[in-house]
Amino acid sequence: MIPFQQKTLKDSPTAVTADPPTDLQKEDNEKNIKDSPTTATADPPTDLQNEDDEKNIKYSPTKFTADAPTDLQNEDNEKNIKYSPTADTADTPTDLQKEDHENNNKYSPTADTADTPTDLQKEDDEKTKTVEEYPIRPPFSFAKIKRKSGGFPFGDEIKNEPVSRYIYEIHEPVLSPETEKLCQKIKKILISSQDPNLFQIETKNGALRSNEKDGVLKQAMEQILKIYRIRLLEDEKEKIYYQIHRDFLNFGKIQPLLEDENIEDISCSGNACPIFIFHKRYGSVQTNLSLGKEESEDLIRKMAQRAKKHISVSEPLTDAILPDGSRAQLTLGDEITSKGSTFTIRKFNETPYSPADLVANKTFTPEIMAYLWFCVNAQMNILFVGGTACGKTTSLNAVCRFIPLHKKIVSIEDTQEINLPHQNWIPSLTREKLKSQNTVGDVSLYDLLKTALRQRPEYLLVGEIRGAEAYVLFQAMSTGHTTLSTMHADSVETLIHRLENPPMNVPRAMIQTLDVVVILNQREENENFYKRCAGVYEILETDPYTSEILTREIFKEGESLPFLQNSSVLKRYARLKNKTPRELKAEYEKRVSFFQNPEEKK
Repeated sequence: MIPFQQKTLKDSPTAVTADPPTDLQKEDNEKNIKDSPTTATADPPTDLQNEDDEKNIKYSPTKFTADAPTDLQNEDNEKNIKYSPTADTADTPTDLQKEDHENNNKYSPTADTADTPTDLQKEDDEKTKTVEEYPIRPPFSFAKIKRKSGGFPFGDEIKNEPVSRYIYEIHEPVLSPETEKLCQKIKKILISSQDPNLFQIETKNGALRSNEKDGVLKQAMEQILKIYRIRLLEDEKEKIYYQIHRDFLNFGKIQPLLEDENIEDISCSGNACPIFIFHKRYGSVQTNLSLGKEESEDLIRKMAQRAKKHISVSEPLTDAILPDGSRAQLTLGDEITSKGSTFTIRKFNETPYSPADLVANKTFTPEIMAYLWFCVNAQMNILFVGGTACGKTTSLNAVCRFIPLHKKIVSIEDTQEINLPHQNWIPSLTREKLKSQNTVGDVSLYDLLKTALRQRPEYLLVGEIRGAEAYVLFQAMSTGHTTLSTMHADSVETLIHRLENPPMNVPRAMIQTLDVVVILNQREENENFYKRCAGVYEILETDPYTSEILTREIFKEGESLPFLQNSSVLKRYARLKNKTPRELKAEYEKRVSFFQNPEEKK
């Protein structure tokens, strides 16, 4: 039999408090309720179960938050929301468990990337089907792609099947209402901090590195929690820090989109409009994110400041390069764009595609890539042409890997996209003057191109030609400079027509100095998008009778041609390297084999 002790309420030996609360004695109505000495603390104290009248949730009497600053107490709308200093124990306090409503699913900071959060595991409705899920920054951010069908007032009326589209959803940790209030309070304290060194600390080598900024921010948050005597579970602390880090050091809501390697473009069309992306596998897709007026304007100002560009109501348009190398076009306010502030971000891979990568994803065939290898070695002038987002600059960047590492290269761009491993490489960028800075002049592509010719480059790279700089570029070709560039056109005929007319005005006699034209395009097949090389042409000469520019089609999409004996590129390479036709053919086949079996060459 369990012994009784009169008029005394004893807790378990493992209980948190030594003395029982008096309110439990009053509720017993003069009945002596005596606990078993083996009773564990798995059952929460009854005062937490019975005293929740009118949603007044009280915490353990052993907490030390009685001295918490009054600004936190007053913001809780007559609710004393206090965090137990013993909350760092392995067991989650019951008050935090009760505050998590049914749809408040938490992401554990120690979760494995293979385990998808529970909200992603819920059944989709009848008209929605999940097609893919993958982590972005586990365990905090995940992407979920759904295929939604039917119910649209537009679409392809020819097909008998329902019109379908994809929805891209970002899932991040969900904070309870009280934890969200605490997170916002910490943000306000960080913003209003009077310490000028909080985010301006510099190292001996100069600017603060990314991981050092991360450490400074985390240290500041820990200090705030210590000053206000707030204790949190590591789970809650990690989720709060994730949001603070996302909003302070990165770009807020759209940061997961910037970190997703499967996204090429990010577009916001105005206030409260859904953000759209261009996915590598699913094309143009709507997301579950949108920005209000204040959010979008703050984000655009932040992006401009991080890129060291100016944007304001008087100058509401600017182009910027974000810290990760992505290109951004920003518009501030609703005077230029009636829906409100807009932005378009063209993401750029930190690790550029190699020639082998473009062969692996079938943008080029092994024969075409081997041919372009000969073109670069023979110092041919190459122009990559195609429509928007068809891989022109990506292909240019990859083919430039064939340039010997000791050769001098000068690149000219308005926004930097070319990324080469060469040490003897001078990257040049244009500069636009501000209207308020009349003393600072513009530096255009035309100016940079004229300057580059005095730098004696062995290879001259121009990001894209679209204006008067085209004339200077073809002048450089005529004087013997090897040039590689890109241009918008969908065929050789369209290319020649654009070059001959304003604003380029290149004489037809100079166009024949161009050696090779590579046509690229983007197409949709079975709701998937692909970038392909549609053809390769050699510019031969101008017909003396008709004045037409003669071309030779070297490669055509879908065809694998045999060894090109009549190619002017291979003939020029044979003269430069003193190769016989048999040796040239053997080398060509060897290079084709290299791209057909890349794993064997590692």
